[in-house]
Amino acid sequence: MRWEGTPVSRTKRKYRKELRKYFPKKKYHRRSLVETVNFVEKTKLGDELTSKKWWMKKKEQRLKGIAYNIYRYMKVSSNVLFVSTAVFLHFFLPNRISPKTA
Repeated sequence: MRWEGTPVSRTKRKYRKELRKYFPKKKYHRRSLVETVNFVEKTKLGDELTSKKWWMKKKEQRLKGIAYNIYRYMKVSSNVLFVSTAVFLHFFLPNRISPKTA
């Protein structure tokens, strides 16, 4: 942040000073994460709903959310499976898998 190096006492207004003292740094930067998820969901699943009625649009949006969650779960679990398999093979079968030396 641009005001990180300056002391709080140099801030002019009351509420700005309060914000400087108690700024929620852990909660900050959440909007960009949400927008990234929205972007990926729209590019993977399409950005328009085909239903006409509002309750069907609601159902369709929920199904898109479920499909995106399944996509993320499969992507993350495949990475975990790959890493856990590599660790297993490295530690429990070290003699069978060794780099070939010329």
